[in-house]
Amino acid sequence: MNPRIIKEVRLLFGPWCLIVVAALLPLLSKGLHHFNELSSIACTIGFFGGIPFMAALSLGGEFQQRTFALLLGQPVQRHRIWMEKQAVLLVALASTILIFLYRWNDIDGESLGLSSAWLLATVSSATFWTLLTRSTLGGLAMGQFAQFLIGAALLNLGFRILGPEPADEVVRKAMAVGGVICLTYSGLMLWLGWRKLARFEATGGIAGDDLLMVGPRMLPAALAELLRCRPTGSTLNLIRKELRLLRPLWLITLLFLACWFCIVVTFRIIPQNEEWKEWRQVVPLLAVCLYMPLCVMLAGCLSLGEERTSGAHAWHLTLPVSARRQWFIKLVMALGAGVFCAMVVPFLAISVGQFLLDSPFGADFKWGRLDGFPLLLALFASFPAFWCACAVNGTVRAALWTLPVMCALCFVGAGGFWAAEQLVETTAPLITIIVAKFQLNPRTLTDTIFQRPGEFLILWLVCPTLLMAVIQSCRLFRTQPGDRILPVIRSLLPLALVALLSAFSCGAFAFSVERQGNSILVLETRAAIAKLHIDDKKFSEAHPLKLSVDDLAKISPMSELTRQWLRNASVEVFPVIIKSGKRWGNAGIIRFEDGSECQL
Repeated sequence: MNPRIIKEVRLLFGPWCLIVVAALLPLLSKGLHHFNELSSIACTIGFFGGIPFMAALSLGGEFQQRTFALLLGQPVQRHRIWMEKQAVLLVALASTILIFLYRWNDIDGESLGLSSAWLLATVSSATFWTLLTRSTLGGLAMGQFAQFLIGAALLNLGFRILGPEPADEVVRKAMAVGGVICLTYSGLMLWLGWRKLARFEATGGIAGDDLLMVGPRMLPAALAELLRCRPTGSTLNLIRKELRLLRPLWLITLLFLACWFCIVVTFRIIPQNEEWKEWRQVVPLLAVCLYMPLCVMLAGCLSLGEERTSGAHAWHLTLPVSARRQWFIKLVMALGAGVFCAMVVPFLAISVGQFLLDSPFGADFKWGRLDGFPLLLALFASFPAFWCACAVNGTVRAALWTLPVMCALCFVGAGGFWAAEQLVETTAPLITIIVAKFQLNPRTLTDTIFQRPGEFLILWLVCPTLLMAVIQSCRLFRTQPGDRILPVIRSLLPLALVALLSAFSCGAFAFSVERQGNSILVLETRAAIAKLHIDDKKFSEAHPLKLSVDDLAKISPMSELTRQWLRNASVEVFPVIIKSGKRWGNAGIIRFEDGSECQL
């Protein structure tokens, strides 16, 4: 086989394996309810994120490995190099798409048409945008933003021409025209990509070949002078260096703001109708969903990844500044950039757009309804990217490892919950003894766990794993990782073990408290209350009968564990009278020592 073909296969084999695993996860996890939702999310990310990444990696990997100049220097015509790359890419994409089609066999015709148009435009334009930006992530971002702008413009034009309620025949003709435009755009971008490759001149510097990293003119002269290092102030110089390394992130943020402005103006011009309300929610949501994951991933891995790609990281470790101090500044800047781009910028864009021209989400949209989701996404997605940048060498490798690492930890956590549910009979006695010893209210614990699961999971499941990852990233920051996969997996095993133990203990506590709490409080205590014969003339809800656990034990037998749970609690019992004046039965309230209560 042609050695260049083998090189292309080796370049795309890793991402191809990850996309195939993401596509097969829903089939492998069938019947396991803890894994169903995670598998569907991973499958969707694998299709809409993995395929554009693999398309841009075909040429972006050459820039990342600094082999593009060597590739063009071979005695081979450039159109042959382009055809070989496209052939290997098409074979890889065809195999993955067949798996996705088997997974989504019930997809409707409209969704299939839109997905096919997006896929064709993505693959056709990947060469041009990757050569223009000279990086994998730049080609991915610019290609998707260009398609989004073109799609929004065509949608605006279609609604302006067709009117609010077009006939079905007119809609079919409009979709046919849209298909022709998509084919025209794909063909044009395919030709532009081939032409760009044929006339491309490979140049680069010490910072790499990425246009956004080596182009100092991307910044205004005044701002560039402000971010220039000074003779004194090591900490401020390190912060300035981080801000300069994050230039691609700031450019992508400006692109998002430009897209958002176009969306707001477009939605203001288009006449409002019932059919348009659905698109009013979908289009802005797509823009936010495309922008937020990309910016939080770049915020975490861009700075350290570019330093290691250029070879400057090892030199920076020799500076008279401690490695721990440099690591801390990088971590704070990465998380701060993620929070700013994923939370502050969308919040200001939505608020200003709603104040000036009406928000695309509608006048009733409130940022507070997201319940802090952008902040959580920024914090808990930027740090995995930063950890991957510490564990591997290069921005592209770190970005490629981020999603698999996050998915692996999520699946390990789901496995811990599944094991805890299967072993609830074994763990329940020990957990209930602990709850009884500290006189905790099991009903309050159950409500906290299952009615507010986010806070419970963050405190018990995420925090131990995050703390372990922070300590580990500080150690990995001082090392110089190679290109092998085994060291990354070896570094990931301690995190997986902590996540597994945290999830198992969390699930064991939750399931045991729920099961034993219902068994003890609902069955045993309710059985004793039901057997009571109280005079409804003497006692009422305002003046209940007060009993202790010993009094209830004389009426109905109670286990030793129930006695421990209720040893310092008081039980108030009163009759229940229905509207007709007849007595329905007894009700009770258990008042625990800590002031909480449980109604029966």
